[in-house]
Amino acid sequence: MDPLTAEEVDQRQIALTAACILSWDGVLASGAPFPCNTKNAVQLLATAPWLRRQLETAMGDTERFFAASSGS
Repeated sequence: MDPLTAEEVDQRQIALTAACILSWDGVLASGAPFPCNTKNAVQLLATAPWLRRQLETAMGDTERFFAASSGS
């Protein structure tokens, strides 16, 4: 088995991050609503690296993930 290229690793990370997106609101493409699905999430993350970085940072924040809910 050949080792993965940097591009393949990047594509797999984008796919993983995209699969973690459950919903979004207010995302537009050419002025029309951009439906939330894995294909569109991959496209969005590939073209918006700043958004990808934010999501990957949030995904790695286990302390926040396991924090008790404030109930508000």
